[in-house]
Amino acid sequence: VLLADETLPPGQVILKDEALLTCKDWQEPKELRAAFRITSESKQAAILELFAPKDSEYYANVQRGLRGGASCGFLPGEDLGMLAHLSTTVYFNGIELVSPPQDGSIGPGEDAGVGLFEYACRVSHSCRPNCSWSFPSRYHEIVLRSKQAISAGEELSVSYLEDSLLLAPRHVRHAWLLENKGFRCSCARCEEESDDMLRFLCMRDGCRGTLGIKRSLSGSSSWTPCQACKSLPTDSEKSYLESHEG
Repeated sequence: VLLADETLPPGQVILKDEALLTCKDWQEPKELRAAFRITSESKQAAILELFAPKDSEYYANVQRGLRGGASCGFLPGEDLGMLAHLSTTVYFNGIELVSPPQDGSIGPGEDAGVGLFEYACRVSHSCRPNCSWSFPSRYHEIVLRSKQAISAGEELSVSYLEDSLLLAPRHVRHAWLLENKGFRCSCARCEEESDDMLRFLCMRDGCRGTLGIKRSLSGSSSWTPCQACKSLPTDSEKSYLESHEG
């Protein structure tokens, strides 16, 4: 968790963080092992302090896979526990490395695998983040920048989700984060009484508006009228739309 130590205006560069480790094919144990070994001892120590739950399903699966590989002569003599810990660290903390296009065009550039960062990897997730990160010139340096005004003492947050998932309903976001990051999100947006992304196209002929369903954390729900024609769905339409939810 990182907190703002002073009031920050929108667009403020908060930190620039050099990568502790970068790896193109991190799911290949030999590649990950090689990337770790060429880092300094201080960076290795910082990497091993990052979040890596040994009670996670991912950790158990990696251990099983490494033991199976070792029994076949793969990675002989390796500390399989260390490799499993390292792989789990990258799985839960790794940030996708995408450098800007070399020709100056707009859009993503080279996909360079994942990186671990001492501070950036400690920034909390939020489905309504107040910061964003980018790679302005080289993929082994990450820049954290404020998206809005941030008060002193306020927690800094980014989204761990791709844009398409950030626009998904709450239960879809929760499922992805639990499976891929090992936690259930409890940010301000997720703790709101209703889900702000449960919207559907209106079923009235010729209408291009949308109507929404407010689903509370307790499980109750209510429908909001179409923004365009102001109509509410019939009971049969509600059943149809709810069956196609998410």
